[in-house]
Amino acid sequence: MENREHREHGEQRTQRTWRTENTENMENTENTENIENTENMENTENMENTENTENAENREH
Repeated sequence: MENREHREHGEQRTQRTWRTENTENMENTENTENIENTENMENTENMENTENTENAENREH
């Protein structure tokens, strides 16, 4: 009886650890998404720079 209780307690601890690891992985994924979003913002800035260059060229003509 005691052995089974110990084993069940150990399994609960293991499950808790897995849950924590999964949460950390989700947080890492969110961080990755944020980094990608930042890169997308940089791409938008590049587009704005291109538009500014085009406008300057149009003014020269």
